[in-house]
Amino acid sequence: MSDFTIQQVDIDTISERRWEEQYALNKLLRYERDPLSPAPTLRETKTNLGNIPSFVDLTIWWAIDCQSNTIVGDASLIMFNEQMAQNQHLGQLELQVAPAYRRNGIGSELLRHIVQMAAAKKRSLLFFSTQSNVEAGEAFTKNLGAEMGLSTITNQLAIADLNMALMAQWQKQADLLADKYELLFISGRLPDNLLDAMVDVKQVMNTAPRGELEIEDIEFSAEQFRQMELKHLQPGREIWRYLVRHKSSNKLAGYTEMDFRDSAPQLAGQGDTAVVPEFRGNKIGRWLKAAMITHLVNERPAIQYVRTGNAASNAPMLKINNEMGFKAYYEEKVWQLSVEKALSHFLVD
Repeated sequence: MSDFTIQQVDIDTISERRWEEQYALNKLLRYERDPLSPAPTLRETKTNLGNIPSFVDLTIWWAIDCQSNTIVGDASLIMFNEQMAQNQHLGQLELQVAPAYRRNGIGSELLRHIVQMAAAKKRSLLFFSTQSNVEAGEAFTKNLGAEMGLSTITNQLAIADLNMALMAQWQKQADLLADKYELLFISGRLPDNLLDAMVDVKQVMNTAPRGELEIEDIEFSAEQFRQMELKHLQPGREIWRYLVRHKSSNKLAGYTEMDFRDSAPQLAGQGDTAVVPEFRGNKIGRWLKAAMITHLVNERPAIQYVRTGNAASNAPMLKINNEMGFKAYYEEKVWQLSVEKALSHFLVD
């Protein structure tokens, strides 16, 4: 049995030693979850925590081993604050414990602090995720009585297996759309003249499958979009976007995004891909995906793999990804837990 204490973290006063311990813990647990995807560097870790959007409240706790005085686990509670009208009933939790310190009550004690904070903030529901390649996470979750709300699949494409002839075919088919649509490429910060249109088209992600998750549609303002964009613009990060614009209306018909980290030079992250409902049925999704992956192959030869996540029920996008050669890498389950049930579990007043 390990003796430990739980400490709420003041991000502004973290010492260099604690930053290094946090990075070491992140690195250890990222390798456990995904050996091919290195953890964010120490610099990235600091920058990420220094760029929390103003509409998000973040609280972090550390589990400190009393004997070694080192961080052996951490947890966070992420909530939209009063700047957001939606999802005021929700909190997102993240929790991790070093393998050597599991089954000592550390995870439960970290969770107790999260539940207490969520209740104090009048949140009724917590959601979080577990991965199929870390069995301890799901076992811990089931003991709490959490309910699975959504199954997602992280798929991986080996660039060596990509059918470039098929990608060329998809782009050639898109030539038939050239009289009505145009393809735009953006690297880095989105230009101001596209900001409002991008904010509008981002709302399409509200149509993505949510399973049984009790989550409301989310509407971000242009200023909030800019705040979220900052994480992709920090040193060591880059974001690419392809947009399809409908010429006559000047509306964006769809978009796709890809993210790069210098700390993971062999890996690219395929982000959102979405087509506005009124423009669906024109194979715009295939056009966007083919344009992005072809650009990647030509300009980023060091990239060996591309990762993307999709709800297991998102048949249209899974079909496109399967045709491209993506294969299932691991399953991620998104759970939801009633704060009232959690309070009862911990016998918290």
